[in-house]
Amino acid sequence: MREIKLRQAIYLNGKFYHWHYWGFIDNAFIGIDTGLCSPKTAIENSQQYTGLKDKNGKDYYFDDIAKWNNKLWVVVWSRTLASIELQPITNYAARQKDAKVKRLYGTSFGIGQAHSSEKVGDIYSNPELREEKK
Repeated sequence: MREIKLRQAIYLNGKFYHWHYWGFIDNAFIGIDTGLCSPKTAIENSQQYTGLKDKNGKDYYFDDIAKWNNKLWVVVWSRTLASIELQPITNYAARQKDAKVKRLYGTSFGIGQAHSSEKVGDIYSNPELREEKK
């Protein structure tokens, strides 16, 4: 059975605290954590596993930050291409601050790119990575 995994960002006093992993994992269902939030908020704070792994075998979830071709990217879902895509982190960060900023199209993110990239964090527990250092 294929694992259907999600991770839920847990916040404590408005700050990221840790991840709670849920879904169908190891032939069992693990539910969302509603100890500190409503079920709606728990689902909104969850990201799905993409099925891809980096060169070190780490799982990629949506909103993870990848280092590929010496640049930082955010793993996102492209509605236009109906596929997983890497979006330049500087554009992602600008769009988070101002919704009027036009979304730049990145590059498709498949097995080849994933296996040659490195997961360096995510946008929740590593906010310092949102702004790529020049």
